[in-house]
Amino acid sequence: MEGSAIAQACLLFGVPFLEFRGISNMAGVRDKAKWDIGAAMEHCLSVIKHLLDNR
Repeated sequence: MEGSAIAQACLLFGVPFLEFRGISNMAGVRDKAKWDIGAAMEHCLSVIKHLLDNR
């Protein structure tokens, strides 16, 4: 949702855009004790590195 304005601006100006989301809200009751933000960040970083190394 937050990236949509950036995506639209990039589309308008012909600039490539890719958004990575590692954290997203789940439907229902939120249990912050189950969140593992560090693992989400590490996974996102590994995906970005893989994409950059294999483009």
